[in-house]
Amino acid sequence: MRKKSFLLFSSAALCLTLTLTTENPSLANAKSSLEVNFTGIKNSKGQMCMSLFRGASGFPNAASGSSIVSRRCIPISQGSAQTAFSVPYGNYAIAAVHDINGDQKMNRNFIGIPKEGFGFSNNPRVRTKSPSFVESQFLVSNSKTKVRIQMQYF
Repeated sequence: MRKKSFLLFSSAALCLTLTLTTENPSLANAKSSLEVNFTGIKNSKGQMCMSLFRGASGFPNAASGSSIVSRRCIPISQGSAQTAFSVPYGNYAIAAVHDINGDQKMNRNFIGIPKEGFGFSNNPRVRTKSPSFVESQFLVSNSKTKVRIQMQYF
């Protein structure tokens, strides 16, 4: 029931955004400042690498192409990291990796369990598989949007 309510809410929000941008051409070109803050970072080693997606295609593992709007790695300072994007209004999702060894990818052990920290927008609970785009998506519909990603470690 909760997932159904979320899907209905997401669909309604998307319809409202599409309606607003269709009826008001100035909003179709509007940009938002998207601020992303990472919390729960285990240590300051390495860097935080993330991909910002505009759709489900390739989420969360695609290295390039698909629906990736931007990829970047940023330094970690005193156990925290933050960055900002300038993006048009719409639905997005972020997948992030605490890249301890600097190879810009998620390292896993021999049975596939992540050896590095990871996080997703909306902070979905991760157990045996990565969350979907729908579980991680958020709506950018203001001039300033803030997203907090809680890093997870196994």
